[in-house]
Amino acid sequence: MSVLKHYDSSKQKWVTDAPNAKDVELNDPHFVNANGTPVSASDGFNTVGNKLNLVDKEISWLYHNKGEGGTGGTTETVYTLALYETDGSILSDGNTIYTSSDSVNLQVLISGGSTSKTFTIHVVSSGSTIGTYSIQSLSKSTITIKGLGQSNNLEIYAVSGESQTVSRYINVVSGAIKITTISKPNQTIYTNSIIRPASFQVTNNTGKPATFHLECVGMDSYTTPVDGSYVTISSDVMTTYIQKIPGNRYYFTVYATAELNGQEYISNKITFNVAVVDATKLTLLLDGITTSPDGNMTDFIYGQNVSFLYYLSYANAAKNLYTVQYKIYDISSSGVETQIGTT
Repeated sequence: MSVLKHYDSSKQKWVTDAPNAKDVELNDPHFVNANGTPVSASDGFNTVGNKLNLVDKEISWLYHNKGEGGTGGTTETVYTLALYETDGSILSDGNTIYTSSDSVNLQVLISGGSTSKTFTIHVVSSGSTIGTYSIQSLSKSTITIKGLGQSNNLEIYAVSGESQTVSRYINVVSGAIKITTISKPNQTIYTNSIIRPASFQVTNNTGKPATFHLECVGMDSYTTPVDGSYVTISSDVMTTYIQKIPGNRYYFTVYATAELNGQEYISNKITFNVAVVDATKLTLLLDGITTSPDGNMTDFIYGQNVSFLYYLSYANAAKNLYTVQYKIYDISSSGVETQIGTT
């Protein structure tokens, strides 16, 4: 199709609306590309034509195989395909599902016949099959569709031998909410340095308000509404978590959430840690063993090797050649320290 026209009854003639139908976009969610952008009027009519050709073939098959019944003929069993969300809500053609990842779980049910039959579910996106799944009819099964783009118009149908269900059409928006790092505090900070703020970008495709979450192991979490697309955690907030005590280490997790139709969507999670070192002295940082002297010590099984990670850190002004000696002490209940080893 090269020209888009309409008939003007007052002029009693056809009037050109667009010299090229490919320059006209269809403002309809059923006609979009894999990336969610509208298709042209020309491509849209081609899609409708292809679907009509498929329906014509299905009707022809039913007629020639006596699917419509008839005197003295056998009636071919008609199978239907139903799609459901994981909460049991049925999906109609054109419905949109949101997911936080690049995959989605669907429940499928094939009805028809009196005995169970094996079907292959085909999932098609932009004309290409992106997944096939073997299921049994007459009972609900869960399939996981992976490798989705941001916006996906899916055609789903089932085949078993010469039996084929009518296609179902849904749209899946993956990555409904996600978070990326813009900046964060240095992994190692000195006792005399300023703690940098942390900044993150939240992409929210749900159309609903989002909430940012910051969690630190052993401490209360921090939440704030996402105003726009960016969230900045000020130095003051970070300072409430990071105490400048040499040897301390803090483990953070950030993510975003949004609620849509009573369901909470959780973004990917970003983790980072911050260690505090002395600005002028050698600092020993440990991971996997308690460092606080408050009596909350790390337990090891008797006879088990004692292992933990460590590294030494020092400011540039304090660089030197160090000879490190490790001394291991047993602290009895009376508080007496007894050296039990040296390396």
